[in-house]
Amino acid sequence: MKTPSRRLASEAELKSPTLEDSIPAPSFWRWCLLSILFVFGSILFYLVLKTSNDIAGTRYFALPDDGMISMRFARNLASGLGLVWNQGERVQGFTNPAWTLIMAVVHWIGVPERLASLPMQLASAAIDLLTAVYIWWRVSERTGPDWGIGAAAAYLASSCAICWAISGWETSAVTLGWAIALDPVLEENPRTIDAWRSLIAAGMTVLFRPDAGLLLAALALYWASTAKSNERSSVIAAVMVAAVPALALGVFQRSYYGSWIPNTATLKRSAGILSIGPGIEYLLMSIFRYPFNAAVLAGGIYGARRLRRPAAALLAAVAGTYLVYVVSVGGDHFAHARFLLPILPTATVLAADAFSRIRIGSDSRRKFLIRAAAVAMIGLIVMDFGDEALVDVPFQKDLNRWALNTALALRDLAAGKNPTVGIFLAGTIPYFNPSIRFHDMLGKNDLHIARTRAHCGEPGHNRWDYDYSLDQVKPDLIFTSYPILKQKPSLRETGFRQVSDFYQDLYNQSQFAALYLDNQVPIRYGGEDVTIYEAYARKGGVFDPAIAASSISQPAH
Repeated sequence: MKTPSRRLASEAELKSPTLEDSIPAPSFWRWCLLSILFVFGSILFYLVLKTSNDIAGTRYFALPDDGMISMRFARNLASGLGLVWNQGERVQGFTNPAWTLIMAVVHWIGVPERLASLPMQLASAAIDLLTAVYIWWRVSERTGPDWGIGAAAAYLASSCAICWAISGWETSAVTLGWAIALDPVLEENPRTIDAWRSLIAAGMTVLFRPDAGLLLAALALYWASTAKSNERSSVIAAVMVAAVPALALGVFQRSYYGSWIPNTATLKRSAGILSIGPGIEYLLMSIFRYPFNAAVLAGGIYGARRLRRPAAALLAAVAGTYLVYVVSVGGDHFAHARFLLPILPTATVLAADAFSRIRIGSDSRRKFLIRAAAVAMIGLIVMDFGDEALVDVPFQKDLNRWALNTALALRDLAAGKNPTVGIFLAGTIPYFNPSIRFHDMLGKNDLHIARTRAHCGEPGHNRWDYDYSLDQVKPDLIFTSYPILKQKPSLRETGFRQVSDFYQDLYNQSQFAALYLDNQVPIRYGGEDVTIYEAYARKGGVFDPAIAASSISQPAH
């Protein structure tokens, strides 16, 4: 029988709050997650709408230009012309096979061309939200639900994640694929089923971006080397199954296009020292230009120390090899760390774990420093977010508008003709003119140019051969995407040839001066002049003599 004092103590314990009572219920954190997803989902949807344009009373959506190259391939496939950029020309000018097939489905079900980009942008944004859900789940498991909510929100607010979420490109899908493939490596005691999950995810990611083959190869070696003797046969079977998509893709490319690798990979192949400088600059900018990237990569390196030694070695090898590859191809033409994004979710998980374990002297000092660091990081991320939403998105909207107006003006101009059009930005303008044959003067969709000597300049934009383009292809019209600086005397007249700028080098060509330069065609659509793009008609081509502006302009609606 209990004494009165013992009974009173027991009653006091029941009434006093315990540690478990002070921790919010799991439903609270799920509510927080849903709130974050709703807020950021609404923001992403709004930003997608902001990139669209009302042109002559009609709403048009368009992806950033390279994404529209894949859209032209997809449109031709859905139309029965094959997976080609120009009808009858088998050149693989895309590096996102699975994403291009999804685009083809969008066209096959009959979505109008002016809206076809919208489903891809919404899909990309939805996948970005799923990546945030993964970060929340994994950080909550390892560190705590409060850190999980903070990590997911910080990721969604980063300008790099926002940029590629609304782009409609495959980048969000590739990022989620990397995160799922690397996730089992973070387990303390991984099982055979974890190896299967990791390898299958990596194998499928290869279909969205073939350079994920680096990830697949590294994971295959890791799981095979760390498997127990009685599990090794199952792991080897998983490796074989995971390799099937990559092998099937390679066989298809070889049989359909005549090459094991895309033409774009040939275009961006290492040009020796010409690639290293831009590649290093790109890598440094991708890390230090964006505060979220720098913070999670630094924290991720620190947090990886708590992993099992083989797991830490794998992550270091994968990240190191992948970044060397990025540098070797000269980085990327586009900002916002597209090639760095795939490793950020895993780095975020490790960084949250590392930051949560920082110990500082007294509790009061620790609380003060943590709060100060949190405020500083939130401020930097808000500034980064604002830069994307208030500067980059409006600029992308303008880029889309200029390209759309040019594309629609060309459609009117080429009516009743069968021209060959030379182009430097090979996405939006060709997509909205499916019946016109285009010549990609930077070689992404041209086998010859992709194999020429590289000039100085950004990767993917440093190969051209104007003797071939102007003397053999002979485009009837050439579009530049910004005005050519017509300096006097020209470099062709001084005898000094500039080769670092493909537009200015075009101006330096004697063939261009003789056949195109004095035959500029105005670009106007819906009562709106386009001055960023310039169009030059070839003398003796289907647009010669030069056509008066009134005959190629559509009146304002």
